[in-house]
Amino acid sequence: MKKIKNHRMRLAPPLIPLIAVMIVLMTLLAVSVSAADESAAKNEITSIKLNKSKSDIQIDVSLTTDYFNENKSATLYVFELAPYQSASALDALEPVADFKAAETASVKIPYINGNTNRLYSKFLIAERRGDGSYGVITSAKYIENLTILAENTGDYPATSSKKGLQIQMFSDAQQLGVQHATINIPLNEYILGENSSGALSFVFGGQTYYLDKDKIALLDHRVKVYSDAGINVYFNIVLTPPTDGMNATLKSFYFDGVSTEASLCALNTKNETAMKNFVAFMDYLASRYTREDHAYGFAPNFIVGFEVNSNRTWNSAGPIEMSNYIYSYCTAFRAAYTAMKSHFANGRVYISLGNNFTSMASEPGAAADPLYDYAAKDFLDFFNTTIKNSGDIPWGLAVNPYPSDVTSTEFWLDSYAEDNLSTPFITMKNIAVLTRYMNQSEMMYGSEVRSVIISEFGVSGDPNDQNSMSLQAAAYALAYYTAAQDKDIDAFIWHRHVDHSGENAWYGLWTSREDSTLEASAKKPIYNVFSQIDTDKSEEATAFVKNLVGSGAFSLFMPDGIQYSTFSKRTIIEAIRAEENDYAKGYSEKTLYDLTKGSLDGFYPSDSTDYVELSQSDDNGGKTMLYARVTGTPLEYMGISNLITDKDALKNAQFISLRLKVTAPEGVSMIDTMLRLQKNGSDTEKQTVFEGAVSLKPNEWQTVSFRIKDFMSLTGNDIDLMKLWIKTPDSASPAGEYGLWLSEVVIRAKGGTSVIGVILIILLILALLAVGGYAALWFRAQRIRRRRREAMERKRREQLRRQAMQNNRMNPPPYSQNPNRPPYPPRNNPPQNNNPYNNNQR
Repeated sequence: MKKIKNHRMRLAPPLIPLIAVMIVLMTLLAVSVSAADESAAKNEITSIKLNKSKSDIQIDVSLTTDYFNENKSATLYVFELAPYQSASALDALEPVADFKAAETASVKIPYINGNTNRLYSKFLIAERRGDGSYGVITSAKYIENLTILAENTGDYPATSSKKGLQIQMFSDAQQLGVQHATINIPLNEYILGENSSGALSFVFGGQTYYLDKDKIALLDHRVKVYSDAGINVYFNIVLTPPTDGMNATLKSFYFDGVSTEASLCALNTKNETAMKNFVAFMDYLASRYTREDHAYGFAPNFIVGFEVNSNRTWNSAGPIEMSNYIYSYCTAFRAAYTAMKSHFANGRVYISLGNNFTSMASEPGAAADPLYDYAAKDFLDFFNTTIKNSGDIPWGLAVNPYPSDVTSTEFWLDSYAEDNLSTPFITMKNIAVLTRYMNQSEMMYGSEVRSVIISEFGVSGDPNDQNSMSLQAAAYALAYYTAAQDKDIDAFIWHRHVDHSGENAWYGLWTSREDSTLEASAKKPIYNVFSQIDTDKSEEATAFVKNLVGSGAFSLFMPDGIQYSTFSKRTIIEAIRAEENDYAKGYSEKTLYDLTKGSLDGFYPSDSTDYVELSQSDDNGGKTMLYARVTGTPLEYMGISNLITDKDALKNAQFISLRLKVTAPEGVSMIDTMLRLQKNGSDTEKQTVFEGAVSLKPNEWQTVSFRIKDFMSLTGNDIDLMKLWIKTPDSASPAGEYGLWLSEVVIRAKGGTSVIGVILIILLILALLAVGGYAALWFRAQRIRRRRREAMERKRREQLRRQAMQNNRMNPPPYSQNPNRPPYPPRNNPPQNNNPYNNNQR
């Protein structure tokens, strides 16, 4: 979005002392007003919450002891204000509730009000004065527990790296490993303001609103492609300058004093029509792009405005004091925050600031006007205080730390970027000053450090100057490494993908064609650095940087001891076509997708693809199968995607085969084809990608196979996304129709079993069970027989014992008393065994 312009608008000398006097007077006035309202300011709304049933809003109020003692019999009033209304409108409003003064009090009001709700309203407490007017005694506050309404309470998207890009080429960005991207959403281009043939209508708050149907459709496609590929999407909500012929609704968006020289404009939050349209649109975006099913893609971030501390160029509202300007901005910010959090509990909303930290002027040496130019630090401090006064929220900070001289590539030489809080500018040389500042307790949300992203940064690399392009590549490396090492930076988004001559600089990774400012032509040196910097080739890709910038400058960003392995957040496995002999034997086959059965099986149009449908192919038996109509785009892959839902189906897969045909105009001899599989990463896990590439002759059915064993092993058989891409192998794409036919996708696993094999295994198991059962019965029978024999033997012995006892009763006296006894046997002879129970005697 950056465009180099000359903003050195000097003030006329006679105006300078006048402005100085005005500033002093305004400061004194502010102090006197603050002192007069000091006691009233301590009265406060301590809590505003929606109850669990979402039927009532409970408002808790605390009054100071002094105020209560002086107003014990007073009746106090609760007022509801719309976002565009201020306290000055109280006398024209009716209170929504009242209560008797008490040091602590609670009031309940219905959440639903007629045909709308009170979600976006703010509330304050007022007293009734003697003249019948109302006097405000508290700050206005908003509903706190917005997440109770959120349909989606899932986790915020996880990414493995901070690498971001303002994407222009869909498939190229994915191959580059981009994981963060901003999309500009100009309010006046999406909101129509009136009904028309190309309108998409929706109802919000009982009123019908109209959006550009085609733009929403394109946004659906873009967000879906990005988020399905694991890219975290940030909507940058902006307002482009007014144009002739705008309808009344769109005209209401602008302040009367908006500059015709501005690049972007501020939203007029005091205008009822403007704010109603803004609130409705933000609610629409949040509800559509944070759904749990990701039906239209997933975009969980809003950036409200662009470098909003620049009233002169990037958020023009006309001459306004900074405090009033921030009050207005906070109204829009709070509405965007409410929209996001009430739909996605873990969504994020960011304020956007420029790089002029303590400098009011956006460029060194330029004159500044306090009614147009606000230092980012002053702006941030006042914004933080204003938000806290109306109920603190976890806002985030999106900063654009360009060099102070935006024409300079060597940002490490920037003398205006100092390592202290007095630094005039924040750049990638001293970005740590900002993150340290955000770690101060007064800047935190409770005990949490707020999210900080670098939403836009870039330096120029002249395509006609090799040294300039090398310096650009080095600058990217140092800037990325700096962001990657700072734990408080969540994303680093590069501006831009392709050079744009209209910017008077060359920020892109690609050069642009001479006849176009949008189409890519050739890769610049920065491209390879960008691609490899978050892989295990990071050190190799940036080896030139130290010699180019000097060891002193290099060590500022890469201190001794830094391990390049810490930057490796992405693994890429590249493969060529597998031959049939590689999997002909020993592999079982399983159909993953059969597109001839009347279903698309989850495939959908993604990268530069017009549509996907089921169609008949005459040269494949007349079967109905998938057909994708793609747009011939030079240098870029086009194709289809499938979010893998049945991950168990891919378990242990070692080869994957696709039956396909690529159609191309006459004169195209070969088409580059790629199968891309992806496992998304997280802050603790690398992103893993498989890219199987082959060149195919167009207009012929072929079976293409790739070995995916290593990829499956690395991912634990877990795949998030499958893509099938095609492109012409050179920079030209001859005119005509390009298409992609797909009939089936088959996987093969080593040592697996076919259906017949499974049946045989089942039969074998049954046979073994039968044999086992027979053996068990046989052994049981043997045990029974043995027990019976033992029982019979015991019975027989018992009978013999009883018989012997009977015989003993009839025997003569003991041997020693029998006079007819034989002599004792010799001592050395063994006694004879006369035991009648001895088995040997039986």
